[in-house]
Amino acid sequence: MTTMADPPTTIATAADDDGYRILALYKFVDPKLNADDLPALKQSIESHCRAHHVRGSLLLAPEGINGTISYPCKSTTEDPVVAFLESQFPGLRTRISTSQGHVFYRLKIKVKKEILTCRTTTTATETEQQQQQQQQQPQQQEEQDLLTLDPTQQVGQYVPPGPEWDALLRDPDCLVIDARNDYEVRIGTFQNAQDPNTSTFSELIPWMKTALQEQKPKKVAMFCTGGIRCEKATAACMDLARQQQQEDIPVYHLEGGILAYLDTVPAKESLWQGACYVFDQRVAVTHGLQAAPHYTMCHACRAPLSHEEQEGHPDFIHGLQCRYCKVARSHKSVERATARQKQIELAQQKGLLHIHDPKEKVLRVLAQKDGVVGDSGDEEAPEMLA
Repeated sequence: MTTMADPPTTIATAADDDGYRILALYKFVDPKLNADDLPALKQSIESHCRAHHVRGSLLLAPEGINGTISYPCKSTTEDPVVAFLESQFPGLRTRISTSQGHVFYRLKIKVKKEILTCRTTTTATETEQQQQQQQQQPQQQEEQDLLTLDPTQQVGQYVPPGPEWDALLRDPDCLVIDARNDYEVRIGTFQNAQDPNTSTFSELIPWMKTALQEQKPKKVAMFCTGGIRCEKATAACMDLARQQQQEDIPVYHLEGGILAYLDTVPAKESLWQGACYVFDQRVAVTHGLQAAPHYTMCHACRAPLSHEEQEGHPDFIHGLQCRYCKVARSHKSVERATARQKQIELAQQKGLLHIHDPKEKVLRVLAQKDGVVGDSGDEEAPEMLA
């Protein structure tokens, strides 16, 4: 197993015929950033991003940066956005793809405690967090506190996309873990991968502990969308293995994540099955990082929906609900979604964009031109696009 404080940067270069770049990025830093310095750093990054018409989501925390953004860039040699971010975060891990236009509606930069939350979810209410803490057994909490969860101190071995990774997928002695959430796994995953069926990253750690105890694998391999989730997951897995006297188990993860694999491995040679969910207007991508056809996003819960889960499905109401959120949603959330959908329809009738960045100059445009959909909440990247 490898301890790496500064993993190699991965940048996919492509001919920018479409004129827009989609940049997925993350970086864990050592030493940690001073929390008091983050507001000024946020302002500096936002000023530079707005000067280059950037949209998307960036998260800043003492442990580093994470996010996905889009911006116009026709040059194949110079990229002022990447250059600036790399100057702020040397060794920044990035992946670039192209688009015919923006894949986000606005720019959001947030300062948080972590760029990848490992305990209670960021969307949980204070009451829900208290309930979670009460339900969590003291021993389980103590065990989690003993985990490193710091990729600058230890991390699994990076495996490049291609034959080496495919060999792990085919290895019967290797436990292959899809480290993403259930709604992402639902539309695509790797051959022979196990689905932990988790709804948050915090649920993955106890699942891994049980899997190591019961399956006793000779090696472990993990993957996620862009790599950031596996940075912490492999670090935790290495600690869990040591706690169970299984410290000799090698722990691997796919360098650059699913996006790197789809961008590198031809479809005819691929062990990937289905589409890869991404946290932007494309909803899902396939080989070559091309937008997957027939998928859209539920405007209420952001779940990816196939054509069959929309057209004619009894639980689907455009802009309001889908089969995955119908039961779980409260009356108030339904009321909000109904009001929002009405605003969207009124804006479209006037030829306006309902969703936009209030700090940008907004022009009257045809809503159909940008394929406008409803506002599904924060355009946040829980993992780099993981």
